[in-house]
Amino acid sequence: MVNPEPEEREPPELTRRVADNIRYYRKLRRLNQRELSAAIGAAESYISTIENVPRQPSFLMAMRICRQLGIEPEALLKPMVESSSG
Repeated sequence: MVNPEPEEREPPELTRRVADNIRYYRKLRRLNQRELSAAIGAAESYISTIENVPRQPSFLMAMRICRQLGIEPEALLKPMVESSSG
């Protein structure tokens, strides 16, 4: 039997971690979502969809994001020591 309504699930921990780290480093560099999206050649809302977790970046886009933020790719996978709110 097929479930007619998609099941809502919490995003996997790693997906949430990548999203939180992108947001943290973007804010650290004082970029808004539109600026970072434009810098990596993506649609205006691309970074928003990643940071809000409905979407994960492809490998290529993750590399572009890292390059623009001046971070190594593994920085996206590390647990945050302190949360970035605001």
